[in-house]
Amino acid sequence: MNRLEPISGGCSPLSAVAPINCGNKLSSGILTNQGTHLNSTSFQIKINSMNTEFLNISSYRMDAEATLVEAARFLSHPKLVEKQSQVVFKILQSTQSLPCPPRVIPVSLPDPSLRGCCGIKAIYVNLTAFQNILQFDFLCADLCTVLAHESTHFYLRRIEGDWNFSSLAKLAALNVPVADREAGRLLELDLFHGKQPDWLQASLLPQEFGPDLVHTWVTSALNHTTLPLVDFSKANRMSSTRGFDEQEIVLEEF
Repeated sequence: MNRLEPISGGCSPLSAVAPINCGNKLSSGILTNQGTHLNSTSFQIKINSMNTEFLNISSYRMDAEATLVEAARFLSHPKLVEKQSQVVFKILQSTQSLPCPPRVIPVSLPDPSLRGCCGIKAIYVNLTAFQNILQFDFLCADLCTVLAHESTHFYLRRIEGDWNFSSLAKLAALNVPVADREAGRLLELDLFHGKQPDWLQASLLPQEFGPDLVHTWVTSALNHTTLPLVDFSKANRMSSTRGFDEQEIVLEEF
């Protein structure tokens, strides 16, 4: 899911969950909280569990942010730039040089279906949407994909000088079929040979998406070499897009 309208005030990450510092001041006996009685041992176990959860969240975010930094190298891949230029031409009907790649800002938003969004000065990637992908190569590949998707919106808006520019509205006025109207989707379909990759699903299909194949794709993406062909027939993601002033539209597969 990708929101097409920019967030005028920028995206702010959720407030970090602060670890609870208990020290050694837990008193023995009965602790009362709104009529619930807990002894000091069970209370300490609960606190330890909360701290462990916090550390797990913090560790994931650090790993995901480091992977996102690596994935951002894909934004300068010649094949990606070529495909994005073609999408820009299709939508604007004119040849344009792409601007410099946007800043990439990681955020943590509560809706895991929101993968990323295009802001005024940067693109935002919602790390919550990727927390179920545990393998580096699959995570990096998915982050490369969302960066390619959102940066396409960024380039269109920068070229047009209109941060409310919507490819949905532009192509609807030209009577383009609904499935062909969303810029990021068009980019993914062009880049991945007619499919929008579901890297999480792919990570669960080791026979079809072996580690060597995905590792080769990621290595090629980050080092700007020829991208290998990957068949996503069994791991195809359906797009949906929702702007702040638009009804949600599900973009079905061709």
